[in-house]
Amino acid sequence: MSEFWTLLGQIFSVVIIQSILEMIIDKDKRPYISTILSIACYVICLYLLVQFVFSNIIGEIYQLFTQAFR
Repeated sequence: MSEFWTLLGQIFSVVIIQSILEMIIDKDKRPYISTILSIACYVICLYLLVQFVFSNIIGEIYQLFTQAFR
């Protein structure tokens, strides 16, 4: 459960950093930088989620299958 809270904290940190950077960047003058920033933050959050799934959930499912077929 602590890994889940760590994941939420990391995603929340990414969202806070994105919000701060969007306030600094003027969307009217540089819309492409704002778009790149949004895509980068989505990719980072997706990476964190996939890392969480492979390190925690896949291991639990593997243990269930190995115990079931013994």
